[in-house]
Amino acid sequence: MALLRILRRCWWVFPPTLALFIGYWWRTGAIEQSWVAATGGPPIIEYPAVIDLGDRRANEIVASRFEIANRGGQELIVEQVKASCSCGSLQHEVGDHSEAIQELRLAPGERANVVVHTTVQVDGAGTFHQTVSFLTNDPDHPEGRITIVFRTASGGLRVNPGAVQFGRVSVGREVHQFLDVTDRDQPPQTVTRVVSADPDRVAVHWVPVGPNPENSGAGVRLGRIEVIPNTARPSLLDTPISVEFADPNIQPVTIQVRGRVAPRVEVIPPSLTLPLSAGTGPVYTGKCLVRGPDAGPLKLEVESASPDLTVELPGPPDGVTRTVQITWVPDTGEGRGVSRKTVRLRATTGEESETIEIPVTCEHP
Repeated sequence: MALLRILRRCWWVFPPTLALFIGYWWRTGAIEQSWVAATGGPPIIEYPAVIDLGDRRANEIVASRFEIANRGGQELIVEQVKASCSCGSLQHEVGDHSEAIQELRLAPGERANVVVHTTVQVDGAGTFHQTVSFLTNDPDHPEGRITIVFRTASGGLRVNPGAVQFGRVSVGREVHQFLDVTDRDQPPQTVTRVVSADPDRVAVHWVPVGPNPENSGAGVRLGRIEVIPNTARPSLLDTPISVEFADPNIQPVTIQVRGRVAPRVEVIPPSLTLPLSAGTGPVYTGKCLVRGPDAGPLKLEVESASPDLTVELPGPPDGVTRTVQITWVPDTGEGRGVSRKTVRLRATTGEESETIEIPVTCEHP
């Protein structure tokens, strides 16, 4: 009786306590998970179809967070995530850690914190769209798509030209190229440094314009990049260089350098193997192309050739490139196997002269 009297006096406490309990269950998703588990049914995906990033600056790195939820009664599977460009990715966040989504599995009523990382890579002002697509086992939405929208007011930084092409450069020749860097955003970016991925092959020098750059119709000119290849020895010049900024949210701009440093006199291919194979049988004559500097004509003379080799220099004698025709006449007395032979040529361009060698591998049948 005493307990009943106490309950009668405290009846008003139960409604708010029950409301708090139900609210807690609702916020944690426990009610939803219990309901969908009890009712069953296929998985049902819920996610934002459009993410508007608003006004952004060119090369800015933006992270947008949202949730993917399973409103159905069976496990939801999200897989085969693809972005419309390499500048976007979809990642799953768990605590302080995030990783690219290869496959995401959500139990009935479960939610996952997801982040889209986007780099605003545009050239010009306007409204731009990127998409992230994926597959699901939701029968009503087997293909999911999130459209990312952003706007830029001016188009941001520009490097002109956008790539560096040196082509073929002879050893020892001093060459360089300049790139102009302008920014159409206001306020303009601050360049902290310009870096070469391989300074031993390609050196760079940043030349800022000064503390008060002028704004032209093409934007604010920030400075120039001097690109200087190392021509001391033959090598490929395929090296990226990057422009880095004071704002950590602005991705560095990458410029690709291409070209190669070639010997002053180059043989293409550098060696021959005879005989060559043909439909009519073995061919004992092969050709090489000898290329000299672009500055002047190349003069070639035969210095020597191994026994059984004959050398001809067809074509005009004063071109930048010359053809060398080498014929092997096998000695019938030689047995089967492989022999190494050599052709030596004297190459003269202007007042410079050097001896070049063409190795010839002879395979005796």
